[in-house]
Amino acid sequence: MDKDNKNTELENTDKKLNISVVTNSYFHELEQKEIDALIANKKTIGYIMETYKQPDWCKYQNALEGKMGCWSLMDLSKNGLRTKISKDFCKGCDECSL
Repeated sequence: MDKDNKNTELENTDKKLNISVVTNSYFHELEQKEIDALIANKKTIGYIMETYKQPDWCKYQNALEGKMGCWSLMDLSKNGLRTKISKDFCKGCDECSL
């Protein structure tokens, strides 16, 4: 691959990562491409906590606080636990006790 093709490929990748951010949407409802863009753009836990909400039923204080928050909610992997968050799923949470 020559230098010009490599740059074009990187530019195309960058364009895929540019997404519009919907403030105060629920973090667990984000699509994986939105999660990937947050990671690629090196957004901080503070940014996530200010921009997104945890589920209304979640009683876990500061659940979006990364390592100190809800590990299931903050699972950023494709098809990870974040994608399974629901009232039913959270019934087993020691913090929430729904």
